[in-house]
Amino acid sequence: MPTLATIRVDKISTNDILNCLEPIWYDKPETANRVRARIGAVMDWCRVRGYCSGVNPASWRGNLDTVLPSRYKIQQPKHHEAPTIQELKTVVEYCMAHPSPVSGALLMVIATATRITEVRGALAEEIIHGIWNIPADRMKAKKPHRVPLSTLADVALSMAKDKGLLFTHQGKQLGSDSPRVKLTMIVGRKVTVHGIRSTFRDWCAREKVPDAVAEKCLAHAYGDKTVQAYFRDDLLDHRKSVMQKWADLMLK
Repeated sequence: MPTLATIRVDKISTNDILNCLEPIWYDKPETANRVRARIGAVMDWCRVRGYCSGVNPASWRGNLDTVLPSRYKIQQPKHHEAPTIQELKTVVEYCMAHPSPVSGALLMVIATATRITEVRGALAEEIIHGIWNIPADRMKAKKPHRVPLSTLADVALSMAKDKGLLFTHQGKQLGSDSPRVKLTMIVGRKVTVHGIRSTFRDWCAREKVPDAVAEKCLAHAYGDKTVQAYFRDDLLDHRKSVMQKWADLMLK
């Protein structure tokens, strides 16, 4: 606002946009890029309405990208802090000794290497003959996912309801933060529930689980678009043995 508020929209130049962005581009690259995008959206609206014309001064490609480095080059990626195998075994032991809906949800995440959002929304009717059938609308990839259930998953389900939402608190869906709080309390440091998936993937690599099977366990797309178009088998039988081996490790 201090930079652009008094300038007519048809007079705003790329240099004016740079005056807005450069003070924060290197220290707060994500915020700066959002500011750029929102200015760009306003300028596009003004152009369509006839208040200005020509190239959008806030556009990135062929404009600002010639004078500012990509935010990906200056922004350090923030990875989810993952628990170690031994820490996960401690979590499993604690949760089994202190059964509750939150303990059950944590065990289910560990047992299935799924996301906590998928577990929080899990319904009893989705589990059929030892397979958890997660519908597409709860999956990040928006594709249904079958999860083979191991003996550790059976322990988790012993703490769950037998109809409706599996894991609830006072009749309602578990809060999104409850599992994380319990996990960090048990482990004694700031780890994330999502980091459990990373621990599992590292274990798969060490155990020489084929990449295709490991990625299917995590419901990740495997291969490029051509491979994905032909490779439609979800490798359920292969994944079943992997998840049981993982469960055996956790229950040692």
